[in-house]
Amino acid sequence: MVPTGQGRESSRRFSLLTGVNLNGSVRVGNYDSAVKRVSANVLQTGRAARNPPVIGVIAALGDYTVLAPVLAAEGRTVMLDERSAISALRDESIDLLIVAPRHDWWAECATIADLQAEATRAEATVLAMVPCGDAVALALAFDSGVADCVAYPFDASEVAVRVQALMRRKAIADRRRVAADEVRRLALTDPLTGLWNRHFFDTDLAAQIERATASGRRLSLLMIDIDRFKPINDRHGHAVGDKVLRTVSARLGSGIRTGDTLARFGGDELVLVMPDTGIEVASLAGERLRGLVATAPDLPLGVTVSIGVAELRFDEPALSLLARADKALYAAKLGGRDQVAAAS
Repeated sequence: MVPTGQGRESSRRFSLLTGVNLNGSVRVGNYDSAVKRVSANVLQTGRAARNPPVIGVIAALGDYTVLAPVLAAEGRTVMLDERSAISALRDESIDLLIVAPRHDWWAECATIADLQAEATRAEATVLAMVPCGDAVALALAFDSGVADCVAYPFDASEVAVRVQALMRRKAIADRRRVAADEVRRLALTDPLTGLWNRHFFDTDLAAQIERATASGRRLSLLMIDIDRFKPINDRHGHAVGDKVLRTVSARLGSGIRTGDTLARFGGDELVLVMPDTGIEVASLAGERLRGLVATAPDLPLGVTVSIGVAELRFDEPALSLLARADKALYAAKLGGRDQVAAAS
């Protein structure tokens, strides 16, 4: 699992992302635990940047005919009924929904709450039309959570002004949400490699161990170290060393499953958590990852990695699992490097 795109298999358990960034780094992790998946949010859907915005209208045909040309300057307008509006909200394909009475407002008012619930989840905005002078209807509409109300029969120019104001507010809220998501991402990822950082890893490992222990499922951990990394830095400089670390991270990130968590543990050490995986399969995965690095055409200087593998024992704390994986890594180093060793 990667912070912004990765993995290669099924579940959305937070593969929050898989992939190599434009700068050559990857992010890998498992938003399942800490920030429950920097989400299918504005950063990924791009909804904050939709241009023009899409305005859905639930209204009688005559009212829609009046509204559509007035709202044309504010976005693309589509006529909907309750069912298609809910579907559009669930698909996150509209930004603002205008709900006007088509027959009897009191017979239709219950749908406003249902539509608002879907709009809240989709981070869309609802403007409700209520009978003119009906304070109870106005209160009910606002109680359902709608962003604004306008009296019905409506004045088209007033609706346009209110829509303009709502779209401005939504744009501000979307930008703030994007900024908050970015701050959260930066707090949990390593700036050099784009992998999850040690803080995220510690939290995620504890949560995964708790789940594995409660469910009786297997879990393995791989400790990965770049062979002879210090001499690379000493002889060729930190710029080359940084490039090696980013490229190794990208190669490893491209070869893990959705649901696995790859993080930078510290220095040139990386760590991979593999849920629902015993030591036999984890060792095979480690060998495949070792090969990805050893055969990388974009890695200079014949860079290789050594890997230590350990499987979680019953009721074993995180520190013990890490220590056994580290001991296996040390055995791989002693054995000549560029190899995988499993803990006993």
